[in-house]
Amino acid sequence: MVSIIDIQRVEKVVKYEFHDKSLIRKALKAPSKIQDKGTGQILNIDDGNRGLAQLGHKLLEFILIDQWYRAGSDRESTNHTITTKTNNDTLANIAKRTGIDTCIVPCERQGRDSPSPKTLKLAVTAVIGAVWIDSEDLSVTSHAARNLR
Repeated sequence: MVSIIDIQRVEKVVKYEFHDKSLIRKALKAPSKIQDKGTGQILNIDDGNRGLAQLGHKLLEFILIDQWYRAGSDRESTNHTITTKTNNDTLANIAKRTGIDTCIVPCERQGRDSPSPKTLKLAVTAVIGAVWIDSEDLSVTSHAARNLR
């Protein structure tokens, strides 16, 4: 379970205080799939933060494209920048650098291992999605995303 200390840590990183703390809890919950070891049958699937992450990823791309358009940058370099800034490694490094990696509730299969780059990426983008849902304000969401650099 996500602790209040973890919530406060993430809020400090993004410089946004959540009104609905359940959103940030969900953003920090890794998805999981539990399978029977003998049969391979899937017993339980929990999407965790995937929905928020998908929303957050698209918001991050939108924020970057909006910055490009307003700055009058060339399209080719912007496409490269967006791809670079939204890939697993970049977002995983952000999670590690900001301490978000220590706030993630891992799936059972992961146990005590460090979260994978994909898990870290999902958490970072889910945080952006959670800010959007909680604030319903694109400028607030953009500010939070900039604080994740």
